[in-house]
Amino acid sequence: MNMGIMSMNHILAIKTLKVWSRQWKLWLHLFHWIFAYPFFLSNLIWSFGGKWVVNSLDFNKNYDASVFETTIRLVVGGLLSAYDLSGDKVFLEKAQDIADRLLPTYDTPSGIPYNVISLAHENLHNPGWTGVDSILTDSGTEQLEFIALSQRTGNPKNRQKVSKN
Repeated sequence: MNMGIMSMNHILAIKTLKVWSRQWKLWLHLFHWIFAYPFFLSNLIWSFGGKWVVNSLDFNKNYDASVFETTIRLVVGGLLSAYDLSGDKVFLEKAQDIADRLLPTYDTPSGIPYNVISLAHENLHNPGWTGVDSILTDSGTEQLEFIALSQRTGNPKNRQKVSKN
């Protein structure tokens, strides 16, 4: 009778070890991807995006750009994220380049930026559909993006410009 109980305990112990073994393998795979994925991703970013950014990305364009969309898609959403993942300074330099072109939109009496700019000629205005007023919610989001850029570059000019008031 004791033999049967010991045998049952032995079977339970083996099943428990098998479950732990499967969980350990799962954790090992998860650990691998947590540490290997950023390296894989940074190489992928450089292979597909980095070369294009270096050779082709040019902000000297004569068209009306939405300050909000340009800021969230290019400055932090794109270039700073690529920099964070790859560590390649070219992304940071391009982010600062576009930021320098967007910062004049903050040269207003209120400190609330214009919403549209021609990147080549600094022609500033707001969309007609707003009744020529700035969109306040845009500027709050943009502020976060420029502050993040200042944190990465160590240059306070972006933060100071957008935090004027």
